[in-house]
Amino acid sequence: MWIPFLPYIATNFRPPYTRIMTILEGLNERQQEAVLYTAGPLLIVAGAGSGKTKTIAHRIAYLIRQGVDPAQILAVTFTNKAAEEMRARVYTLLKKEKIAVNAAAGPFMGTFHSLGVHIMRQHGSLNGIPKNFSILDEEDSKSIIKDLIREHELDPDNYPPPRIRAIIRNLKNELITADDFAKQDDDTPYQKTLAALYNAYETRLQKLKGLDFDDLLLKPVLLLQRSEAARTWYENRWSHIHVDEYQDTNHAQYILMRFLASHGNIAVVGDIDQAIYSWRGADWRNLLQFEMDWPDARVITLEENYRSTQLILEAANAVIQHNKERKEKNLRSTKEAGETITLTILENERQEGMFIAEYIAHLVGSKVQAGQIAVLFRTNAQSRALEEAFLKKNIPYRLIAGVKFYERKEVKDALAYLRYALNENDLLSLKRIINSPPRGIGKVLTLKYIGSKPLAAHEKEKIKKFEVIIEKIKKAAMSESASTVLATVLKEAGFRAHYKDNKAEHDRWENIQELFYFF
Repeated sequence: MWIPFLPYIATNFRPPYTRIMTILEGLNERQQEAVLYTAGPLLIVAGAGSGKTKTIAHRIAYLIRQGVDPAQILAVTFTNKAAEEMRARVYTLLKKEKIAVNAAAGPFMGTFHSLGVHIMRQHGSLNGIPKNFSILDEEDSKSIIKDLIREHELDPDNYPPPRIRAIIRNLKNELITADDFAKQDDDTPYQKTLAALYNAYETRLQKLKGLDFDDLLLKPVLLLQRSEAARTWYENRWSHIHVDEYQDTNHAQYILMRFLASHGNIAVVGDIDQAIYSWRGADWRNLLQFEMDWPDARVITLEENYRSTQLILEAANAVIQHNKERKEKNLRSTKEAGETITLTILENERQEGMFIAEYIAHLVGSKVQAGQIAVLFRTNAQSRALEEAFLKKNIPYRLIAGVKFYERKEVKDALAYLRYALNENDLLSLKRIINSPPRGIGKVLTLKYIGSKPLAAHEKEKIKKFEVIIEKIKKAAMSESASTVLATVLKEAGFRAHYKDNKAEHDRWENIQELFYFF
């Protein structure tokens, strides 16, 4: 009687091995090994262009395919772009496998800082951090430090704000609080002044109910160190943890991962040969330390390069092999040998610029499309000699540089409305938005309003209109979606009228519209 059912079984049943093989499609042997090893610590030494993001994405999809709760999976990256790329790859694989995962209940894939925000929003109150804290950007932090230097009557030449900001950043990345720093044995006048500035900076942040970017790493670690309840929760929050670019982690990030991965199911991807951020606190020795932290760790090396030609890899290997403290590997290209590498030494930047311009003219004359040509330089200042040479040779060019998206005035203004509506202690945001777009509230009126000084009738009228705007945004924030709240900001605050209908400001309006992609 079972014979009639054979065709149905043969055409519709997919045995487990077949499902696994689908997840492994397009991976080389070493990548497959990394995907299939899911129990215990794993170090993936991934050379440049060896498909590390692809490997992590397939590993996450494989875990979900095997029945791991998607919400139990954590993947941490260093940039929003990398997180978004990983997210897109994972959900593409899941869709291919016909596995539906609600994004809200899916894996947490984000940057270290977004992870810090998540932890502090959820449990920061256990360590005295309000849930509606504001996040200060670098410009906000520098502004506070400039004010403090002026208030302490210090010479900015002896205490330059960028340097003071960098010192505080480095201390936080090393998990040294203002109280810890004040207790150090160095009692020189300079050290005492630094300690006073650090303490005053932290006091100012508390008054604003704000955290700076470095607090998003420091505060979660302090929370886990001081709160047993939080520590117990997060030790069990994610059963499978992935960390990208492990060689670029600093001390705070390293300790945070040690807390979260106490169960041992942690997979890190890194390559000491690509460690370039020691100047901002990264410690590539964390990668070398991994096998000492986890003695039973599996080490898998990805050596197949899908990006560069063999000649480029051989040149890179010849240079990097002189480094003593590294994980040995030898990249192999899947491409042909490629063109030879040319090194040209010139006397000065002017000759350098002219040489490059003439070579580009030669390439274009040889039917190479101008859009396929790129010139890389180390600092913005070096563009001047190149631009002068291009102008002399009548070579059109496009300079890819300028202000980062989240540092653009119009973007910061729009976000500041949201920050202030949710945290009226955030005076930095208040100062930023009270007359932006312009509504006739100048500096004098702003200071009177912040200082609760008596206002004239016409001043009260202007302030009343501003307060109505904030109330409408606050009301929307309590019940509407993030995108709807943003739309409320743009309408009520006057962004739409100020930017959209002004041809000269049209680019700014487009930048603001880009925010909807992140909400």
